[in-house]
Amino acid sequence: MRSIKINSVGINADQDIFSVATDSGIRLFNVNPLALLSSVSKDLVGSVGFCTILHRSNLIIFSGAPGSKFPSNTVFVWDDKAKELVLEIAVPGGAILNILASYTHLIVVQARKLHIFQFPNPCKLLRSEEVGLSQKTICALSADVTFPCLAFSGFKIGSVQIMRLDKVSSTLSQHSKTVDAHQNEIAHMAMNKQGMLLATGSIKGTVIRIFDTRTCAPMWEFRRGTDPAGLHCIQFSPCSTFLAVSSDKGTIHIFSCRDSKSNVGSTKKNLLQQFMPSEQRSIAQISLEPRVLTLAFVPGSSTRIQSIVALCAGGTYHRFSFGLDGHTNREGFDYFMQLGDEEEFWTQPL
Repeated sequence: MRSIKINSVGINADQDIFSVATDSGIRLFNVNPLALLSSVSKDLVGSVGFCTILHRSNLIIFSGAPGSKFPSNTVFVWDDKAKELVLEIAVPGGAILNILASYTHLIVVQARKLHIFQFPNPCKLLRSEEVGLSQKTICALSADVTFPCLAFSGFKIGSVQIMRLDKVSSTLSQHSKTVDAHQNEIAHMAMNKQGMLLATGSIKGTVIRIFDTRTCAPMWEFRRGTDPAGLHCIQFSPCSTFLAVSSDKGTIHIFSCRDSKSNVGSTKKNLLQQFMPSEQRSIAQISLEPRVLTLAFVPGSSTRIQSIVALCAGGTYHRFSFGLDGHTNREGFDYFMQLGDEEEFWTQPL
């Protein structure tokens, strides 16, 4: 069976579905238990550079890979229920480097520029933003419709711009706020599902800093290590209880984002008051050699035993459990690109 080149892997806001953009089309998988949900062939969508699914809906948003039959500066929306393309959005400039989507907004990312669209009904351009001087545009989008928030790399080295999207329209735009997050260039960032917390890491990779997106105030620091490292992924758990950070050191660090005395079921209103104010070290570490493409937290066996899934280069799936005492255990392993239904299996070319 021929190998399929993976161009990118994305996770939805609830971290229960991940999408894989390949030279042979798009594949959607359930995170836990691992299962192939849908596939869209190259004949229909061409080679795909980036893709994402709108929460757990039938809408798949993607852009073509360089050399695809579809231009790489155009976003397409595929309705997987109707099995047809329903929307096409061309943006001026170079290739699309990332796509972020929520129930209210679509963010199209290019080198040094991002475009903010109202989405999905109707879909219209609200604003285009010039971003930092680096060749890679780093950004994060919240999924909460009551607090839509966008963060992206700023012009000053180590800075981040934070913008409330509900204050942006085609005729009015709120000025973004600037956070001086690091002394070095931003490498990765992540926003929690509620949109109130932003985690950032620099190209040095030793410290992860957390900021309140409402006030831009620093919350605290997480110490990944003392040796420089290239960060691969930063991910909040859906309930904002944990933060996971993977790097080229072959480790996944998991940090606790709440005081041990806090109530895990607390409401969003009280969420910020429960965070620890001082620098923290990870509560658990997982050794994993393949490059991590994305991470997803999944329900654990109890309130004290949690689980995390790492989706890695080469199409490997790793599931681990971890406890607040630092104990970790491998729960599952698979090759997700080898999953398919019987019909697909027997029709693969040799």
